[in-house]
Amino acid sequence: MSVFASLTQGLQGLFGSNAGTKPPADDEALTSMLAQRITILQSRLATAKANVEAGKTAEIDALEVALQGPKSWNTANLVELRLLDIMPEASLRPSLQATLQDGRVLDAGLPAGLLGAAEATLKDGEATGASQRILLHAIVEQVQWVETKKYRLRRLTTQIANTVLYWALVSTIAFSFAILVPLLAHNFDGRQEANKITTTIAPPALVTLTSTGSVLLSQAGPPAPVVTPATVGTPEPAKIEIALLERPFGLIWAFMFGIMGANLSILYFFRDRVSTMSIEEAEWNAKWYVPVTKLLIGGLGAVVVYFFLRSEIVTGLIAPNFAALGFSVHDTSKSASGSLMALPEKILIPSADLAKLAIWSLIAGTSESFVPSVLRETEQKLSARTGKTTQ
Repeated sequence: MSVFASLTQGLQGLFGSNAGTKPPADDEALTSMLAQRITILQSRLATAKANVEAGKTAEIDALEVALQGPKSWNTANLVELRLLDIMPEASLRPSLQATLQDGRVLDAGLPAGLLGAAEATLKDGEATGASQRILLHAIVEQVQWVETKKYRLRRLTTQIANTVLYWALVSTIAFSFAILVPLLAHNFDGRQEANKITTTIAPPALVTLTSTGSVLLSQAGPPAPVVTPATVGTPEPAKIEIALLERPFGLIWAFMFGIMGANLSILYFFRDRVSTMSIEEAEWNAKWYVPVTKLLIGGLGAVVVYFFLRSEIVTGLIAPNFAALGFSVHDTSKSASGSLMALPEKILIPSADLAKLAIWSLIAGTSESFVPSVLRETEQKLSARTGKTTQ
């Protein structure tokens, strides 16, 4: 199964699966193959019923009843193996020859040793029925195991795709929330500051009439504001810096980028290993807590890198300046007034140092060996310095 087909089935499982939807093509193929296998087994049971001893007829009837019940691969495999035990010795050699030429056996790719033993038994005219029956059992069991792994792996691959897509969506939503939190907090702080400002209005002028000596409120209000002419050209949009050190936004930013890096690592792993994954590996990766553990490892690794950089052990151009960690809020309400394209009134642009922190966090989340290697090298340097000071 290709990666695209697995992801498509995963999306169907997440968003489009209900009782009335059509089953995937793989399920239809498996159902058709199972029905064909049961039909062949029923025909073989009818043939064996006419040739076996009278004491084994009741067992064949029980196998026929089992095939008429709910269809399953386990039942079909069990009946196929039990049929080999009931088969008379005169039918073993022809059955072994037919089995070696069967398409199922050829597709299974049996081990060379097993094929060689079967061919040697066919060439040996004095081979006992017990040895032929043992070889038939070994061949059929090997074919059933290969088919079970093949079709079980298809279902596991679809399950892994569902899990990967689900946690990818969850982490993406959380990542978007982490980006929106600083802007929402900035707007909230702006409104709080605006509510504290008290507007003072100048009292109206008092006019005294000399004839009567009465005081009247003048109808004239405060002086009109002076309007300055507009400058030529478009003014630069106002920039309002949102510092992330006032709240733990920088730490949240690092944690979420670590999770996104781990998410990329999971998607790359699924893309590269889906076609060569063993059934044991697929069963392990299909468990829901496996991607969750990888995401947490990526996020916590990014947190370790955050404090590692915050301690200023690494300095230079590649290390972020935490004093300049923040966003720039560009007000586009004036500059985009004549534009045909609708733009939001405010646009968040991360600073260069915040982008550096994001890159460090992505690397820590994507590479599981990055944080342990950094800690190991730091430990070696500290041990070397400690050794020098004690001498």
